[in-house]
Amino acid sequence: MEKIRFRIGDPARLETELKGMLEKQLILIGRYCTLAPEKPGEAVHEIRRCFKRSRAILRLIRDSLGYAAYFRENRNMRDLHRRLTPAREADVFCQTLRDLRKNHHELLGDDWFLKVIDDVRDQAKSELDRLLRDDTLEKISANVERSAERIGHYHLRGEGFAVIDGGLKRIYRQGQRLSHRAFFTQPDDITLHNLRKRAKYLQYQLTLLRPLYPKLLKATAKSLQQLTDTLGDYNDRAEAKEKLPALVGGSNGSGRKLDVLFGRLTAEQEVLRGEARHMAQKVYAEKPSQFTKRIRTYWETHARERASDKEPSKTEPQ
Repeated sequence: MEKIRFRIGDPARLETELKGMLEKQLILIGRYCTLAPEKPGEAVHEIRRCFKRSRAILRLIRDSLGYAAYFRENRNMRDLHRRLTPAREADVFCQTLRDLRKNHHELLGDDWFLKVIDDVRDQAKSELDRLLRDDTLEKISANVERSAERIGHYHLRGEGFAVIDGGLKRIYRQGQRLSHRAFFTQPDDITLHNLRKRAKYLQYQLTLLRPLYPKLLKATAKSLQQLTDTLGDYNDRAEAKEKLPALVGGSNGSGRKLDVLFGRLTAEQEVLRGEARHMAQKVYAEKPSQFTKRIRTYWETHARERASDKEPSKTEPQ
């Protein structure tokens, strides 16, 4: 399936670059919707990624775009994104169950667990078939086409780095606060899930801005990806503990095996939580104002270097 490079090019044209990237993500969603009948699972996954990238850009330009326009576009994308959630979550949960069977085969190697996997796989297929049967993807495609047209007419207030300063600071501050709550004052699964979403938005934003300082921003974006992957692994175990009892029912001998499995999963979650806390403390070590000041410095340096490269040499004819 087609990919679009998710990077800004010229910081001197930041407004045009960001709006253009947002439009491209929306156009790409439409193309994936068209390809969905051939590879529905892959298409849904890529559409959801494009929505996440698009919403990350919206959060980046929220202040310069204006809250009314931001609220309209973000809510629209959120609602479209949610239509795909049941199909994607069922597909992901099926893979989680396969991984559990592989890693805990002595507990889950029997036919009763294979039946659970088959049931969840059938559910995932049913959800994908529903998307195609109900023309959901065609409706999403038509909707994002209209969104892309609106984006082209929006004007972003401010100049230079001011276009993204407020949005970048906000998403970093939100992640930092959620990190503190998740690991110290409110350590529950919902807070960890919300932290994962904010960290993913920041990861996409830094990936977009990576050309400003390729080596360092790549390293920070990679750290954020490791954090979100670790929190994702934590969530997969929490979801298995929540859903499996109802799916298994009264299978012969399964109750005792699930008790042992859940004990293992809880222990694994504690390890993952510790790893995530260490990662988050490094990622969110700065004050939000210090973080955005550092990124601004990268932007200004990159802008000067590009301007210098474009200046004609004094030894060359004008």
